[in-house]
Amino acid sequence: MRLGAHLSIAEGIENALKDAKTIGANTLQIFSGSPRSWEFLKRSSIELKRFRDLAKKNDVSPIFVHAKYLVNLSSQDPQIRQKSINSLIEDLDFCQKTGASGVIFHPHPQNLSLLTKSIEKVLASTPKSTYLILENSAQIKLEKIGEIIKVIKNSRLKFCLDTAHAYQAGYDLAKEKGVKKVFGIIKTKIGFERWVVIHANDSKTDLGSRHDQHENIAQGKLGALPFTILLQHPVSKKLPFILETPAIRTESLPGGIKNLNTLRKLSQVNWHVI
Repeated sequence: MRLGAHLSIAEGIENALKDAKTIGANTLQIFSGSPRSWEFLKRSSIELKRFRDLAKKNDVSPIFVHAKYLVNLSSQDPQIRQKSINSLIEDLDFCQKTGASGVIFHPHPQNLSLLTKSIEKVLASTPKSTYLILENSAQIKLEKIGEIIKVIKNSRLKFCLDTAHAYQAGYDLAKEKGVKKVFGIIKTKIGFERWVVIHANDSKTDLGSRHDQHENIAQGKLGALPFTILLQHPVSKKLPFILETPAIRTESLPGGIKNLNTLRKLSQVNWHVI
């Protein structure tokens, strides 16, 4: 079982791996730099090697990079669109240098034509060993993710399910039939083979709110049920679970430990697999 969290690189990328070990995580998500700036930080070959070596030593794998919040590949502004393309190219190059699997980003499919052309440019200019991972959002339906994948037809394009975002977009993961529906959509519209990671987050806002606000595991509108199922379902239990819960920000490492322990407990709850 691979359980981890999005951790800070404020004291250096290597520090995120040290924090992962402290909280008992064996998978990790980081930013490559500030998520609110287009600036890309150049890192020395020594720093990158230390990161790879420590990840191997501490058995932290897979590792993911979250794209900058500014990225919008379907922006009507050509400058923003090009900056977004360049940012994802830099992040995917960073993935290759650090041994990370790929970059997770929100596709913002307001203009599907612009989006798909931008994605194709990113994929054509980056290491083939890396993944470009589409994440659902509170405003993006899972079916739209499937539509993007169907148009582009590139095996490097993968999928990240965010549990809070799915609930906020209208999929009732607080009920077993809602979880079953989501599994069906992923299987038929996206493909289980594309699903590589789960953002494990409870929701502070209501079903269909379209408002993205995370809550700690089993303390929000979702409750324990969807996490219990995901941690035990034969398809999803093999995937890495990444926390983006508020306790990591408010309580730092103790908050991460608390949420990871909750996931571990839920993985042991007696539950029939849907």
